[in-house]
Amino acid sequence: MPVFCQFFYFQSMLFLCHNENMANTKNLKPLNKRTKDEQRKICSAGGRRSGQVRRHHKTMRECLEYLLDCENPADEHKLTFLECICAKIMRQALAGNVKAFEVIRDTIGQNPKMQDEQNAPVDNGILPDLIKAHLAMCKKMEKERKAREKQDAAGASVAAANDISE
Repeated sequence: MPVFCQFFYFQSMLFLCHNENMANTKNLKPLNKRTKDEQRKICSAGGRRSGQVRRHHKTMRECLEYLLDCENPADEHKLTFLECICAKIMRQALAGNVKAFEVIRDTIGQNPKMQDEQNAPVDNGILPDLIKAHLAMCKKMEKERKAREKQDAAGASVAAANDISE
């Protein structure tokens, strides 16, 4: 596991617990009524804080990207967490969840709102490799399931025929 993920919890706690003197409405003073030196100090502090937030978000993004690429130990098909999430979204969309369908549509770039002003068609023929691989895995799993069902049905009919002949 990368070092940035090991310290992510600690950094999150520092980020969330950072509580300097919070202003209230009684002691607020507009920036334009402060001296140039005070304005510079306040802006500098804001810039430092902005950098901390950006670094925190970058660390969180890198940690999530790493975790999404990890294999899900609870999955029998050895899928990654991202593939499991995609499968869950697909199942929800097939069950009629419109939001899940919109997530899939937007992810593959077929959102009509995102097309440019000239109504240029979105290139529907190109899917990201991850989605192609996931769809192939889903088809394979569906074929395996149907084959098992056929074997179970064939086994049940042979057993019934044996019972009748005896």
